[in-house]
Amino acid sequence: MDHLGDEGEGAKHTMTVLEAVNEILEAVGEPAITALDSGGTSEAAEAENHLLKSSLDIQKVGWTINTSKAVELTVPDTKLQTGISVGTFTYNETVSQAVSGATGTFAYEEGGYIYVRATVGGAAFNGSGLVTGGTSAATRTISSVATQTTGKIPNNPLGSSASTSGRWLAIKPDGQETKSFVPRGSFLYDNENNTYVWDDSLVVETFEYITFTDLTFALQKHIVADARKNFERFKRRGVFDSQLLAQEASAAKVAAMQEDSDLRATNVLNTTSAWSLRGNRQSEPDPNYA
Repeated sequence: MDHLGDEGEGAKHTMTVLEAVNEILEAVGEPAITALDSGGTSEAAEAENHLLKSSLDIQKVGWTINTSKAVELTVPDTKLQTGISVGTFTYNETVSQAVSGATGTFAYEEGGYIYVRATVGGAAFNGSGLVTGGTSAATRTISSVATQTTGKIPNNPLGSSASTSGRWLAIKPDGQETKSFVPRGSFLYDNENNTYVWDDSLVVETFEYITFTDLTFALQKHIVADARKNFERFKRRGVFDSQLLAQEASAAKVAAMQEDSDLRATNVLNTTSAWSLRGNRQSEPDPNYA
């Protein structure tokens, strides 16, 4: 297994989780494994846990690959009182009511009601019959229906599981959004009007969790280098010098920043933080640096 930073441009590829775990194990002198022990108690399982933690921590910063801009979060306009419940609906899945022919998008469920955004121009939901989730196949019997112009907007709607690709790691107002909010519990909180209830949609920017194998090569290397450093510190018996691992992690971070700046069409290497990571003693970026 090559050390981090040893591979040339022509050798770049995306890494598997197994390859990443083996690089982490190498930092504490453990032999390479041939299969993962996800959820187990072995050193390989611990190394994989460190990989996941580093991936979450680093992705929370926000990179081009995991940033979605101008995401509109709409307020549900239909409130359906439920009776018998089977299964769990999935956020944003299509729900339908056979008896009325109505369809809509599921937002959330609370206090014996499900809240949906009815399909524009479609049939209206009525106060009887079954509502079924198109993805989850969950069902609810309906006893009443009401339209509404205000409602809550879910926070992190894909759940809290670290393994859920696409879930929000962070959320903030998009540049065009004038309303202020903060994530609080399961919903977005209007901290200007002190309420969870919104009367209009929000336009947001989200940083989403992406599974390790779907990340870019440089970002994978950044995550692995961080996990190697942390795992060696956790085990306190690394065969690599901790300072060397820290230098590897810094170099991998700079490479990931450069890759990200290429995607954003900006130059982040000529910044004070990048000079610090590279070990340059200049306190300010050189304006002639290319």
